Amino acid sequence: LQCPLTRDHEVLELFLDLAKTQQFSQTGTRFRPALAKAMERFQGQADDGVKSRAIVLISDGEDWGDTYASVVERLKRQQIEVYTVGVGTYAGGPVPNLASGGVGFKSHPDGSMAISRLEDEDLKYIAEAFDTDYVRLQEQGDDLRDLRSQLKNLSASLVATQIRNVRQNRYQSFLFLSIMMLFVSMFLMPIRKV
Repeated sequence: LQCPLTRDHEVLELFLDLAKTQQFSQTGTRFRPALAKAMERFQGQADDGVKSRAIVLISDGEDWGDTYASVVERLKRQQIEVYTVGVGTYAGGPVPNLASGGVGFKSHPDGSMAISRLEDEDLKYIAEAFDTDYVRLQEQGDDLRDLRSQLKNLSASLVATQIRNVRQNRYQSFLFLSIMMLFVSMFLMPIRKV
């Protein structure tokens, strides 16, 4: 999921609403390709005056892929910060089948139920490598205040500007003049008696 850095929370919610698990051909979390793809999106911005670049990694922490240490080192060299958010509980729970409208749960090819457990060791390691705080979400009511406060501390820089010529209506003075002339004409008009 890619979203421009913005203070407009509705934009982020729109991008999250558009994200679907069916978009991905493989299941399970793979940190290495996700971090590498995010790093790729920042290529060419290093000397454009961009002060802060950040990636927010949201996961249950179960990494089914290759080692990601080399990608973490490259991100650090390019001064791209990574913030991690762990989602779920240590006890785990069944993964809802959202493709069928949230009815039932996903299962493995062998028929056993797919369980998602929070394994935050890797997420804590990544946060520690970037000297950022690890944020854990456990319940639906949890919010991301800690993450939001960390992201507010990033130094903002101007990426692009856009100048628009917006036409402004200036009819008010003519309207006022017309109404005044209407009132004046009413008083100056001769009154006829019938």
